[in-house]
Amino acid sequence: MSDKLKPLEVKADNIAGSAVTTSKIADKQVTDNKIADHSITTDKTEIKEIGPCKIQIKIEVPHEKIKEKLDEKYKDFISSAVIPGFRKGFAPRELVERKFGKDIKEDFKNDMISSSCEDAFKTHNLKPISEPKIDYQKIILEEAKPLSFDVIIEVEPTINLTDYTAVQVKKIIPDEINDKDINGAIENIRTKHGEWQVIENQPAKNGDMLVFNQETFIDDKRIHQNENTNFIIGSGIKFFGKTSSAIGDSLVGVKNGDFKEVDVKVPDDAEKTEYRGKEAKVKIAVKEVKQLKIPELTEDWAKLIGFDSISHMKEEIKKRLKTQKEREVDYKIEEQILDSILGKTDFQLPESLVDENINYLLRRWTLPMLMEGRTEKEVAGEMENMKTKAKEAAVKELKIQFICDHIAKKEKIFVTEDEINQRINELAGQYHKWPNEVRKYYEENHQMGQLRADIREEKVRKFLREKAIISEASEVPAKADKTNAK
Repeated sequence: MSDKLKPLEVKADNIAGSAVTTSKIADKQVTDNKIADHSITTDKTEIKEIGPCKIQIKIEVPHEKIKEKLDEKYKDFISSAVIPGFRKGFAPRELVERKFGKDIKEDFKNDMISSSCEDAFKTHNLKPISEPKIDYQKIILEEAKPLSFDVIIEVEPTINLTDYTAVQVKKIIPDEINDKDINGAIENIRTKHGEWQVIENQPAKNGDMLVFNQETFIDDKRIHQNENTNFIIGSGIKFFGKTSSAIGDSLVGVKNGDFKEVDVKVPDDAEKTEYRGKEAKVKIAVKEVKQLKIPELTEDWAKLIGFDSISHMKEEIKKRLKTQKEREVDYKIEEQILDSILGKTDFQLPESLVDENINYLLRRWTLPMLMEGRTEKEVAGEMENMKTKAKEAAVKELKIQFICDHIAKKEKIFVTEDEINQRINELAGQYHKWPNEVRKYYEENHQMGQLRADIREEKVRKFLREKAIISEASEVPAKADKTNAK
């Protein structure tokens, strides 16, 4: 967009509701001719598009309206204020102005700004999607002059979608569920039900868990201490943010009560520069050695975890695996459809939403790296590469959301209360909670709107899939990127 401000064309996609469509709004002041009251107290508004999905509204409140409303403000204050020496409601205005005028006017100014903004949004059918930006400090209130100020808002993008049904896609035919798949799933279930048990007088081997206290010394000075550290042999132990095979390998064969001393060099790129390249001594006191005891596959154990028998377990697992594969096939079809629509549809996004989504993705991606023991410096070193990837993912995710929202409105795809209740019941079963607990969590964390939006997007994806022209793929393509999977 050039530096010259262009008049905004307010379209059905970036206004609230579709009953009113304003054609081109010129750069001159615009008054609402549709309001029955043509009095001099009508606010004047001027609207300009100043960036992607960004609108500047210039509002001017006539001084006659300011005087009228401010008089009402003083009357209301005087009628309820308790002022020494005067009966309630009879204090002189001049006295009230001297004692409380500054606070009253500031409160009145904020009220007028808020109400004028709401009137402007309603008049021009604008629906902000982020908090309006207003520089309150620069706004001066004077009774004899109009109250003039600017407000900047972001609105939904204008989307022109005409061809989103009958999209041609390829269906990937999955392999049949076989005994290997079923047995692998059973092993995973058994492992999840395993219990860590302390073993006595047996050397630790790969896969065992150690519980130990650790001290690290450099130049005979203790610089670090950890107690009751849990470590699974073979998984790699962190030392100054790096995986140390020397420490991990030294713990193979230890028993309860053993002490170990390991000499190891501090990495040359350690975050703490004063320790880089120095020799360190790590002292480890083993408290416990544990092995994972996996339950045997018996008829009794199958009943214990909710199945009638082992054969019933296998039947149910086969059904679940089949459903999972079918959902993966459906997901890949939906991704092909949405990629096709994205390729034919170009629109800009609100900058604040893009930035917010980028930051969210970066936090989601970097947290596991920090949890693995990598230093903040190491994570920061990869941040630039991650930012590029995060922006691409954020833009795609937001565009899909807006496209699905647009299609939902056009096709009248709604989410019912029964569907909300069903999803809450599903989540309750998944997390072993009561449905009312799940609902309370979503309500208290203001997530009910997001839950409804997720369900609506799922319904739009299903609608697109059912309307698509699907043919079987002759060969299996590369796996779809699940960055935006819900």
